[in-house]
Amino acid sequence: MMRPITIGMIMRGVDLGYTPSFHTILRSFKEIALEADKPFSTSFVIASPEARQELDKTCIAGRGQWRDTWWKPCVEANIIEIENHSWDHVHESLSSVALDSQEKGSFFAVNNLINARLQIKQAHEFISSKLGIYIAFLLTPMGM
Repeated sequence: MMRPITIGMIMRGVDLGYTPSFHTILRSFKEIALEADKPFSTSFVIASPEARQELDKTCIAGRGQWRDTWWKPCVEANIIEIENHSWDHVHESLSSVALDSQEKGSFFAVNNLINARLQIKQAHEFISSKLGIYIAFLLTPMGM
């Protein structure tokens, strides 16, 4: 009997394309080593398309790699689960964040119901609608 194992957790969900992508590696591993009928990796993604676009320019290389087009195919292929990593990560490099205080760089600023709805519920609903399924988990940014 095969024991459950954890392969990995992918943070922020950057799409680096189809040069042996993490998805391709996981799919190959699953075909060879596992007969699991459930995904064995999770990517916690930033929901806001605008925030991802801005973060792509300020934190990566501005190549349009922070897309959501890969989310649903990964879920449908039963390789990677997609879960909530907040609306915009309250990232300090964003011009504005979904918080009433505009305090950036700390998820501790999500300290009331209004901010929780902006950062958590809004992201949850957006990601769920993109996938056509209900997502269940939140991994708060910056380990908070």
